[in-house]
Amino acid sequence: MNSLQRFIKLRPTTYRSPITGIFCGKNNLSSKISTKLELNNNSSNKLFSSGNSSYLNRYYTSTTRSSTNQTTIDKIELEYKQLINNALDQFKLKQLQASIKTLDQAIQLCKNKADAILLKADIQIYYKNTLKISDTEAFNNYKLALTLVPDNQKAEIYRSLIYSGLKNPEAVTYESLSDYFNKLYELDLNNEENMYEIVLLKSSINQLDQGLMDICKKLLAMNSKYGTISLAFISMVQQNFEQAKQLLQQVIDTEVQSDVIREQEIYHKRFVIVQVDGFSRIQEPYDQDLSVLDNALYNLGAIQKMEERYQESYDTYQKCLKNKPLSYFLYSSMGECMSKLGNHKEAIELYTKAIDIDPELETAEAYQAIIDRGALKYLLQDYDGTIIDLRRTRLEPFELGVDKILDRAFIMETLIYSHEVYINNIKIDAEKFNLPSIIKQMDTSNILSTPPKNIQQLFAHTSLYFKIYSKLLSSITSGLVKCADDEVWVLRDRESLFYYLSRYLQDSMYLNYHDNHAQDSPWVPSNDKETIHYYITQLPYRESKQSAYRQAVHKTLFELYDSLTKVMNEKVKN
Repeated sequence: MNSLQRFIKLRPTTYRSPITGIFCGKNNLSSKISTKLELNNNSSNKLFSSGNSSYLNRYYTSTTRSSTNQTTIDKIELEYKQLINNALDQFKLKQLQASIKTLDQAIQLCKNKADAILLKADIQIYYKNTLKISDTEAFNNYKLALTLVPDNQKAEIYRSLIYSGLKNPEAVTYESLSDYFNKLYELDLNNEENMYEIVLLKSSINQLDQGLMDICKKLLAMNSKYGTISLAFISMVQQNFEQAKQLLQQVIDTEVQSDVIREQEIYHKRFVIVQVDGFSRIQEPYDQDLSVLDNALYNLGAIQKMEERYQESYDTYQKCLKNKPLSYFLYSSMGECMSKLGNHKEAIELYTKAIDIDPELETAEAYQAIIDRGALKYLLQDYDGTIIDLRRTRLEPFELGVDKILDRAFIMETLIYSHEVYINNIKIDAEKFNLPSIIKQMDTSNILSTPPKNIQQLFAHTSLYFKIYSKLLSSITSGLVKCADDEVWVLRDRESLFYYLSRYLQDSMYLNYHDNHAQDSPWVPSNDKETIHYYITQLPYRESKQSAYRQAVHKTLFELYDSLTKVMNEKVKN
C-alpha cells in the first residue's frame, strides 16, 4: 500500500501540502510500493475461479458441460498465465512497449480478467512519460479492473485509483476522489492501516473534513500506533507546526524500528513485483509497509527544512535513510538541504544518487534533482554538465499554458546563459561558411538589418538566426560543407542558444496574450504550431504587464543578443 510520504515540487507555482512537503495538484506525486515476485496458484489468480463464473458461463458452458469444453477452458487459462509471465519477464528487461503489447494480447484473450489490466496500469503509471501516454490511461485501466473483481480484492485497486488521481489531477474529479476514499474506508471500518492511509492521503491534499477528523479520533480511541502520527498530520494541515513537531517527536521517541529485512529482487533500480490480493503488481520497495517511525522522521525533516533549519533537516533525513537506502525522495531532499547550506559538491552527489535510481526522471523528485544539479553545475562553471542535465528535462516549448511556461522558464534561462559562455569565448570565420550569403538568402524581409527594439522584434531576430544555423548544420551533416569538429560545436551552440532564446520569447508573448488579450481575443483552436505562433506574435505587446522578474530577464536577453551579434559579425584574423 502507498504511504505517499514524499514528494517534491517542480516549480514554485505548484501547491505544497503541509504533509511532508508533498506536492500535488499540478505536479507529479511520488510512486507506489513493493515485494517479491511469486506467481502463486490461489483461486483468485485462476482465470475461471468462482469470481469469474459469469465469464465462464457466457462463453464456455452449456446446460451440460462437456470434457471438450473443459479442455478448451484449461488451454485458455494456461495461455493467459503464460502471457502474464511473458509480460513480467519483458518488464524485468525494461522492454516496456513489448510488455504492454503482450498484456494487450492477454486482455483480448479474456476481457473479464483483471490481472493483465492491473499490470498494464502499473507500468503506465510509473512510465507515463517514457511511454508518452496521456494522464488518464492508467487511471481508466484501474477503473476497469475495479469492475472485474469482488469486494475482497478492491482495496488495493482503490489505493491505485486514488494515487493515480492525485498524481494526474486531470484524470479525476474531486468528487470521484472523495468517493474512492469513502469506499476504501467502507471495505473494512476497523482496518487501522486503511484508516491511517486515508488520513495520510487526505492530509496530503489538504482535505480536512469531518470524516477525516472522525477517523483520526477513532484511531486514537483504538489506542492504535497510527493515532499519534495521524494527529500530527492533521496539525500540519492546520499549520500548527509546533504541535506537529511535538507529536512527531513523541512517535520517534516511542516507536521501535523493525529489524525485519525483506529479501527482494529489485528491477530498474526501484521496483519489485509482488502478490497483492492474488494479483501480480509492480510497486516500489518501501511502500508495502506503513512504517510509523520512518514517516515521522521524514515529516519532521520536512518541517525543519520548511523552517530553514537545513542541517537539522539533513540529519533527520539521514536517520530515515538508514532504513531506506534506495530512497530517491530522501536523496533529493537531502541534496536540497546541502545546496541551501552551500555544500554544492555534496548536494550534486546526493542529487546524482536520486537520478541514478530513476534515470528516466519519471518521479517528481528525480526530475527536480536533475534541474537542481544542473543549476549547481552552472554555479561551479561546469557549463557542459549544466547543458547535458537540463537538456534531459521535459522541455515542451509548444505546450502552452501559464503553469507550463513558468515551469520551464528557469531551465531555458540557464541553458541560454550556459551556451552564451561558449559563443562569447570562441569565434569562427563567417566567410568560410558563407554565412553572409545564407543570411541574405533567408532574410527576405531584411529583419536583421535593424536592431530589435521590442520583444516581438527580438523574437523575429532570434527565430531567423535559429533557422539560419539549422540550415548550415544540415549542410555540414550532409557533407556539403566541410569543417573541423570544434567549429561544428560552436555552430551547434549558436543554433541551441537561438532556439532557447526564441522559445523563451515566444512564451513571453503567450503570457502577453493570456494577461492582456484572452478576454477580448478568444483563443483560435489549432494543432498547427505555425498558426499558434503567428497568432500570439501579432497581438499588441505590453511589457509593463509582465512580472518584474521576467522584465529583468528580457533586459538581460537584449544585452546578450547585442553582445552575440557583435561576436558573430567580428572578422577572425588569419
